[in-house]
Amino acid sequence: MRPRAKQDNYPQQERLTSLSVVDLASASAEYFEPLVGRQFHAGDLTLRLASVTRGEPQPGQPRTPFRLVFTGPRDRFLPQGTVRLAEETAGELDIFLVPIGMTNEVFEYEAVFG
Repeated sequence: MRPRAKQDNYPQQERLTSLSVVDLASASAEYFEPLVGRQFHAGDLTLRLASVTRGEPQPGQPRTPFRLVFTGPRDRFLPQGTVRLAEETAGELDIFLVPIGMTNEVFEYEAVFG
């Protein structure tokens, strides 16, 4: 199920693309699973969605928790914070990313949804 798009308040010149902005309040693991391996762009920085991990359903919660892990180039560090990511089929996502580690080749970033 694709989350509904919402209108944003960013001036047109600040937008990365003309894609719709995805409302992450309605996003689910099912939405992101087909996007594993796809590239997401934050300006001139490219991140790859490496994995989607489902948590345990919680009684009374509107969705099952899930976790996204993105990887990015080792030569560009992205600090913790909200980033606008654009992907051609997913649209634009304003997503809070936290750096969680690095390997010899990539930095890893996490987004957690409850």
